[in-house]
Amino acid sequence: MNKWVCSLFLIGSLFFLTNCSTAPKFEKSNGSSGYTVKELTGKNHFEISLLLPSDTSQDTLKKYGWRAIGEECANRGFEYFDISDDAPNKYVGFCYPTNERKALAITFKANGLQENPRKFVVEDLNNKSSTMLKIDDEVLTIGGQKLVSMGQLKSVVFAATKKSNSMPVSLLRNGKTLEINEPVALFKSGVLGKSDLEQLRREIQ
Repeated sequence: MNKWVCSLFLIGSLFFLTNCSTAPKFEKSNGSSGYTVKELTGKNHFEISLLLPSDTSQDTLKKYGWRAIGEECANRGFEYFDISDDAPNKYVGFCYPTNERKALAITFKANGLQENPRKFVVEDLNNKSSTMLKIDDEVLTIGGQKLVSMGQLKSVVFAATKKSNSMPVSLLRNGKTLEINEPVALFKSGVLGKSDLEQLRREIQ
């Protein structure tokens, strides 16, 4: 049975304004609706695919996908979670035991990200305390994987730093290809937790 949803709500630091619409019943896929799970690099890293009606609103799709990731992380023993939504109806989930996460912490030039194929050219190092990157470096690969999107970048960094606080990076600098070992930055923000999952459960039932 579908539920009518019409609300403004907060998840983490993001507000979502929804139009009045029906919200599909939340469930793991029965073959025709709900969501499916594809394991990636471990129990704390997986992909969610949504099987929902074509007229489902974008806000509802996002909340459904976010709840699915939150529930999967909770069921796997993790209190905190994060999401990458780089493709329609597909969401990558990241689970954490604490609210600490590792990140590249670099800003890339917007015009490079709009090219086809995308170019990941460093625009700002964001006062990163320890880095071997320089402004205008073009990052080619991380952990041996060629970068293709910002969503994929998040997954690549997550996988490359599971057992380390640095990652192998191939880059182009002044026309020369260099190999470096780039440290990650540690953040205690930017992930979702129990209160966010409870809010999602109220919105998507």
